[in-house]
Amino acid sequence: EESASTLSYVEKAQGITNKPVATSFLKVGTGAAPAARGEGEAAGSMQDWNALLTRMKYLEEQAAEAEAALARKHTQQAEIVARAEEAEAARDTAVADLAAMTAEAERLRSALDETEAERRGLAYVLRATRLTEEALAAQAAS
Repeated sequence: EESASTLSYVEKAQGITNKPVATSFLKVGTGAAPAARGEGEAAGSMQDWNALLTRMKYLEEQAAEAEAALARKHTQQAEIVARAEEAEAARDTAVADLAAMTAEAERLRSALDETEAERRGLAYVLRATRLTEEALAAQAAS
């Protein structure tokens, strides 16, 4: 059974329209201007202000993440550059060592060639001496 106050309440309640309020950080656009949605200028401005603040917080977080990623990349690049400089220094040392060893090898090869030439000369003298001794021994025996 409905009383007069209940019927009065129902009549007043029929004019109420509920509007959902988004609580996320991202604003979902409706495509309609505040005046077209039936909102007042002040309510629309406040909602736009809150949306801008939310968007600003989101962009600040994105900027902080990008800055952190950039710092990580900078650190990685610094490590790579340090490793490259180390490798270049090691290469330069190896090239210098190779040049020194090549010079030493040439010196040793030259010494070997001289020793080989001396050995051939001594072998020739030795062979000549042996032939001479054999000829003298043959003459002495005859």
